[in-house]
Amino acid sequence: MFSYLGPRKRNYALQTNKGNLVGFALTTNENPVLYLDLIVTKVHGKGYGQMLMSRIKNNAKKNGFSRINLSTVNNKKTKNFYNLQGFTKTPNQPLNSSLSLIL
Repeated sequence: MFSYLGPRKRNYALQTNKGNLVGFALTTNENPVLYLDLIVTKVHGKGYGQMLMSRIKNNAKKNGFSRINLSTVNNKKTKNFYNLQGFTKTPNQPLNSSLSLIL
């Protein structure tokens, strides 16, 4: 499910077949960069975050974005998730928690 929140904001909601909300993401459009503001899943380890990220990456590519940027908590499990999705430390950013994915 995808909702339009205005010219620069989009949200993504992931639901089960029964309609239960299991994940949510919010992005901001600063073309050519898409900023991932928030991604939350109700349950970890079920692939919901990966499903959301796949949808976000596909939509970003389709809409001509060159990169996705995000800031995350300095948590090994969270950083591992983003690294598995292809994100790396953002060049020229002093914050250790800034990550980028070149599309």
